[in-house]
This record gives sequence, C-alpha cells and structure tokens, in this order.
Amino acid sequence: MGDGTDPAGHHAPAAAPRGAALDADGPRATPARADGLTVDDTRIRQAAGPAPWHGAVTIGLFFAAAGTLITYTLLPLPGQRAFGAGNYWLAGGLFAAHLLVSRLVRLRVVRAAGGG
Repeated sequence: MGDGTDPAGHHAPAAAPRGAALDADGPRATPARADGLTVDDTRIRQAAGPAPWHGAVTIGLFFAAAGTLITYTLLPLPGQRAFGAGNYWLAGGLFAAHLLVSRLVRLRVVRAAGGG
C-alpha cells in the first residue's frame, strides 16, 4: 500500500508534468507556451470571446442612431429637414440593427462556450 498502489493493487497514475494535458489514457504531451498555458487552453480562451470588430460595429450603430436623433432635434443638418419624420424611422432602424447585432454576437459567444 505504501508503494503507490490502491487497495486493489493498482498503481496510481503518475502526475502529469506542467503544461501537459490529460487524456483518457493519462498525460499526453502538448506544447507549452511561455505563459504556462497549453495550446488547447489558448484555443478555448480565443473561442470564448467575440472578435474585436463586433464591439466597434455595435457601438457604431448605437452612436449613429443617437447622432441622428440628436442632430435632427437640436441642430438639423440640411438634408435632415427635407427627410422629416424619416429621421425617426432611420434612428429606429439603426437602433434595431444595433440590438440585432448585439444579440447575434452574444448568442454566438454563448454557443462557442458550449452553453447553447
């Protein structure tokens, strides 16, 4: 028992070296990075978040909708006066696009994380 076996006489598995991933058969060698993560850990981390341009698109759509409303109500640009009530429809459409893109990105992130 003191020789690393359990009561049934099986040997305990050897500890995996740092940076090695565990497989069903025991430790398997995966390339370790300088920060201590394995390549598999890096892939999981990268898949968990959206691409940086998703944030730029959603914020851009939000500011475009807000800018349309603010300029039409406070200081209309020359073309906005002629467009009239269409400015509200434009701002509503931009805001709806902002919500749609935000939800699609969030849904994609949740699915990539394995939650849906």
